[in-house]
Amino acid sequence: MKIPNDEVLREMGMTAEEFISFRRRQKRNAALWMFVAIGGVYASMVWVRPVAPTMATVLGCVSLVVVLHCFGEVVGLNDHY
Repeated sequence: MKIPNDEVLREMGMTAEEFISFRRRQKRNAALWMFVAIGGVYASMVWVRPVAPTMATVLGCVSLVVVLHCFGEVVGLNDHY
């Protein structure tokens, strides 16, 4: 995990310890949302598709985007300071 320099931390109004705690909480939340979105992909393929194929495609695509974004958040691809 990258920690921003002191100037950036001052602008954010955080100490390094607060920032580390914030990033851990953010990554944990992203991991939970990733599992929820994986459930959305599964639901769109198994339960929604027989009833409403277009809606299932939209739900599956949105869920897939959420999964990819959350994965990037968890592994740190979105860290840019």
